Amino acid sequence: MLEHPPLRLKSRAPIWQTEINNETTECLWKRRWSQTETRNQDLIKEPSIKVPGWDFKRAQWTTLNRIRTGQGRCNYLLHKWGMVDSPLCECGEIQNITHIVETCPFTKFEDGLVKLHECGPAAAKWLEELVVQL
Repeated sequence: MLEHPPLRLKSRAPIWQTEINNETTECLWKRRWSQTETRNQDLIKEPSIKVPGWDFKRAQWTTLNRIRTGQGRCNYLLHKWGMVDSPLCECGEIQNITHIVETCPFTKFEDGLVKLHECGPAAAKWLEELVVQL
């Protein structure tokens, strides 16, 4: 004997049977942020507030966010993607974002990643120079 499919899909449950979540979008976002493990997550204390530097020029803003996420244009990633021959920096070490910001003698931001994230005048100037180099 043939069994007929249910009259409704499970996803089409009547609205009166659906649980309503009274949590605000901001609370959901904060909870999700705190449960997620991301690179440099400690830079952002309050995910619902705009991060510093949002009013920078587009090139600086993009570079800053690439640094924050560790996924910027660097020889290590370009080599991994087959776009350059070597993952090395001009100084001879592997060039990743951490190296560019914290250890490279040619590009290092003296105050470190945390101060770069805060986007003071020195950070803005450094980002502008880095955009030209990259």
